Amino acid sequence: MFVLLEMSGIAVFMMPSKFFIQSLVLAQSDFADIREIVEPPGYGFWLFGVLIAFVWIGFFVWRRFRSDRKTVLPEIPESASEKARRLLGSLEDGKKGLDSESFAVEVSMILRSYLEEALELRALEQTAQEFLLALQEETWLTSELRKNLEEFVRVADLVKFARQTLRDDQREKLLASALEVVEATESQPEMLVES
Repeated sequence: MFVLLEMSGIAVFMMPSKFFIQSLVLAQSDFADIREIVEPPGYGFWLFGVLIAFVWIGFFVWRRFRSDRKTVLPEIPESASEKARRLLGSLEDGKKGLDSESFAVEVSMILRSYLEEALELRALEQTAQEFLLALQEETWLTSELRKNLEEFVRVADLVKFARQTLRDDQREKLLASALEVVEATESQPEMLVES
């Protein structure tokens, strides 16, 4: 015997089937006994060990970086005379690469910067004539030092404005003259303080 089922315009022939359901619950004997309660493994010991290991590693890393740190001393500012000597020395080492005008301008700027910083003369802001007039008013200058400065300014101006070239011996003399001024003014600080 066939059963006709019709759904959504489709006809299906089926044979009837029989199903027998006895029970959805298993018989009493099919159940397993409840096991005893088992404590979770002891993680406390392991966690404590891991924590100690991290602390130990952290301590050694901290000591490593701490010991690498050098004690940085504050930098002592360079005095005006030290700066002038250093700049004149570096200019002396590299004097071959500069033309006469550049060399004279550099030596003049170094000396004028020194005079302005160390002796508070307005050397950078003045022309050569104004600078020489201001030197006449300074009572602490010896006549030899005054002559040295006047000769220095005269030679530097000849090179800068008259385009005169300097021979190697003239370059050395210009550098020596600037160093003499630095040494003469540096060696008599008590005279400079009084003025």
